[in-house]
Amino acid sequence: MQERKAVKFAPQEFGRRSFLKGAAATAALAGATALVPGCAPRESGTSGEAPPAAAAEQIFQGICAGDCGGGCGMNVHVRDGKVVKTSKIDLDDPLMTRVCQRGLAHAQRVYAPERIKYPMRRAGERGEDTWEQITWDEAIEEVCTHWKAAQEAYGPGSVAFFCGTGNQGPDQYYVARLRTAMGATNIMGSSDMNGLYMAALMVTRGPYLHGSSFNTILDSKNIFLFSCNSTTSNHVKWSYVLAAKDKGAKLVVIDPNYTVAASKADIWVPLRPGTDAALYMAMTNVIIDEGLADIDYLTRGTVAPYLVKESDGKYLRYSDIGLAEASDAGAGLTLDGAASQQAEVDDGSNPIVVMGADGVHGSRDEITEPVIEGSFEVEGVAVKTAYTLLRERIAEWTVDHAAELCELDPELIREVARVYADGPTMNYPGFGMDHWVQGPWPYHALFAMAFVAGNFGKPGASVDGSMQANMGITGVNVGAAMMFEGAQQGFTLYSQQVGNVLETGQWMGFPLTIKCLFSYMSNPCASLPDRNAWMKFIDTLDHFVVVDSVMSDTVRMADLVLPSPHWFEVETFYPSVLPTVRISEQAIAPLYESKSDIDIANLLGVGMGLADIMNMTADDFHSICLDNEMAAELGLSWDALKEEKSIQVLPDDFIFGENYTLPTPTGKAEFYVENVAPMIPYGQVLDERLLALPHWEAPSEAWPTNPLYEKYPLTLMTYRDKARVNTMFCYSPWLEEIFPEPMLDINPADAEARGIANGDEVRVLNDRGFMVVKARVNPAVRPGFVETVRASNKERYIEGHYATLPSTAYNDLVNSNGFNDCLVEVAKA
Repeated sequence: MQERKAVKFAPQEFGRRSFLKGAAATAALAGATALVPGCAPRESGTSGEAPPAAAAEQIFQGICAGDCGGGCGMNVHVRDGKVVKTSKIDLDDPLMTRVCQRGLAHAQRVYAPERIKYPMRRAGERGEDTWEQITWDEAIEEVCTHWKAAQEAYGPGSVAFFCGTGNQGPDQYYVARLRTAMGATNIMGSSDMNGLYMAALMVTRGPYLHGSSFNTILDSKNIFLFSCNSTTSNHVKWSYVLAAKDKGAKLVVIDPNYTVAASKADIWVPLRPGTDAALYMAMTNVIIDEGLADIDYLTRGTVAPYLVKESDGKYLRYSDIGLAEASDAGAGLTLDGAASQQAEVDDGSNPIVVMGADGVHGSRDEITEPVIEGSFEVEGVAVKTAYTLLRERIAEWTVDHAAELCELDPELIREVARVYADGPTMNYPGFGMDHWVQGPWPYHALFAMAFVAGNFGKPGASVDGSMQANMGITGVNVGAAMMFEGAQQGFTLYSQQVGNVLETGQWMGFPLTIKCLFSYMSNPCASLPDRNAWMKFIDTLDHFVVVDSVMSDTVRMADLVLPSPHWFEVETFYPSVLPTVRISEQAIAPLYESKSDIDIANLLGVGMGLADIMNMTADDFHSICLDNEMAAELGLSWDALKEEKSIQVLPDDFIFGENYTLPTPTGKAEFYVENVAPMIPYGQVLDERLLALPHWEAPSEAWPTNPLYEKYPLTLMTYRDKARVNTMFCYSPWLEEIFPEPMLDINPADAEARGIANGDEVRVLNDRGFMVVKARVNPAVRPGFVETVRASNKERYIEGHYATLPSTAYNDLVNSNGFNDCLVEVAKA
């Protein structure tokens, strides 16, 4: 057998600094001269020779499948078998006809020098970035040998899978089929989930997740952006915001920093970070106290009139007063039950009691005009309306109280509350208020405010923005592959809880020792909080496998690396954002020795003795996903999609919650959550009385009452820049030229106090870790707070790493990562 040489990947040779030159950028691409339409390379020869004919060009439909919320379709131009550029696809909706700078840089991503070309085995210590090339057969045998040994010694859960958001298409679910076939552990990255889950508890989910059709914003009188700089983080929807402004809509931006979105606002509300819930409750009080509440919507569209027992906080039902048999309320709460999270649905057999103005109680069908306020006694049971409980809960949040906490002018709070109530008002929350340990609570307060003002379930009034996407429940069953005889769910835990498993050797009372990890569509070493804790976990593993298309922090820590293709090198489909399901065509064959996620899962399945389960082709899997009754009604199938490329599955004028009806257990908007269930139960005990209604809690770490505040007086927050989605697109010369490295934005007052000038190298540190980056003195950043880009690979930092700074603290309801809840100090390096 031929001896293999250990190969050293050295991205620094093609790194950020050498990519700053335009010539170097184009030279880095295969067939780079073809990037200019109509240009072809000249062969050496006499000047009198005729130039060669331009290569014929093919155009394919591709989908940018990253987790930016865009899911943009684009033309993929191919010449001589090479992707040479991308361009926008003209759509019926001109506001959707666009492609961003990341989408335009895909050709460079396809041919990046950092592409992983073949399976590789670690040749030195973990993290040394020294590799030897191996064959696919050798790779699969090595992985399966480790997996079989671990499962034999420690049980099925000893092999764990970690999936990120690096590909928002359906193929990730086929890899999950392998996980369930093995009974392996599922480790969830759990980012951006606080708001999404809290909303699911109150309104469940519809075709556009928690929102309505995009174009309903054009009916809005006001648009409120809540901690959402759509100009960079959600640019697809920003075009709709601007179009609505052109029609006369007023834009209000609630954000601690003077973002680009704030610069376009009619009113900017610079609240203190971490106080969002208090502000929304104070605004709700203004709306109620000034007679601006939508009583009709509260009465007909929400749980406001429902009577709640003072004894246990549950709704008063007919069974409580002897008029029906009790049902099994409170059972069956599961993660998948987020869309039906409360066990008892009001199907009419045991209705919830309401009170009429005449003092007669009955069901909602019997009492057509129930009261929404008051305390009563019904058949000896003390009750209050849900709306009364809401008013009691938020009463402490007067304008003056909230103004002091949020560091705002009381008159500004009153002004924006009045504007908000004068709807229809569109709510656009982002993830800025999500990335706190107490992240669910602002969303609860926001939805409650929307219900009180009647800014939900109407044209121009919804909760959209980051809470809005076609999540594939319209004829697309991506979970079909995981439903088969013998499927084993295995353990599911959050990434933040891995440390507990390491310390205790158990999970939920069951023995659990994780010895092997399989990471795909993710870069956890760069994107998860407390990088040092994650690296400690990797150090305990017997074997760590990473599937990726380019080198990354996580790849460099692997024992074995498997190359995956770029999105344009496989055929799949994409159900998100638009009211359509769209195909992403295979523009070119997988480069080098890369294999699709489906092919990799099948190879591993065969190696694990699961050939009878892991045997689908990509066509088989995609056909199954689109083979259901709803899809058939929509004319949606895999064959039809390949023929038509795009099939509309949702109406253009869909309003979620229209006609006072929602798919919740009560059929109404639920600001009062009767049965609060955690996203993933692991034995935690929740304070259901507290969580049933909106409330505010101080941030877990980044708050002045924390003793650490004296040592680390600055709060580090993150933003999304225009060049990347987390660590994706890190290796694009065009984007690197514009955004060459992560920086720290710091207010001039904080910079001056520390002797920091613009461009200085600074050390950002706390007890967990540090990073060294250049400072950008920026008056748009709120004093007392500093900002940096959300995630980058290690070589882009001068020293250290951002991911070493935030903690793994979480709340027991959702356990989502609280990146912004992070105290630091900054000093010149």
